[in-house]
Amino acid sequence: MLGPFWDSPNWIEDTADIEKPYVDERLIEAGRELELFSGAIALDSPSSLIPLSSVVGFKGECCLYLLHRLYSPEKREVSLVLGAQGDVKLWLNGRLLEPSQKPTAKCVWHPFMYWFPATLRKGENRVVVKYAKKTAEPALWFDVYRENRERKPGYSVWQVDLGSVLS
Repeated sequence: MLGPFWDSPNWIEDTADIEKPYVDERLIEAGRELELFSGAIALDSPSSLIPLSSVVGFKGECCLYLLHRLYSPEKREVSLVLGAQGDVKLWLNGRLLEPSQKPTAKCVWHPFMYWFPATLRKGENRVVVKYAKKTAEPALWFDVYRENRERKPGYSVWQVDLGSVLS
């Protein structure tokens, strides 16, 4: 994790703007995420809820960058799903993705869900999330969803067989 970053336009206000680059985002687009995150704080997350409150005590608005390295056994069409209290941007392998206006599924566990259609390549995939926290406590969930088009019994639409490293 990189951050928190924020602006203080006056003595009583802290703001975070999702459109403002707080780090050199050109490194993300150039595929140099590992260089950008070389001094990042590592997080352990045994579930889809990313434990930001354990490292971000700042109660005002702030911006965070997270790198999630996913390992896929084959090429896959998926949706990268973010639940967030705040604004988000997401890059996959250096490419900025746009959230879908029509979610792949009707699964909702968070009031603000962002579904990013994506293609995971075989092997390592690098997901960078930029999160502008707008509430006192940070809340960010990350999941990978794949529709069960073949109707395989016992198939999990949530892609739990992917290896990952979160930093």
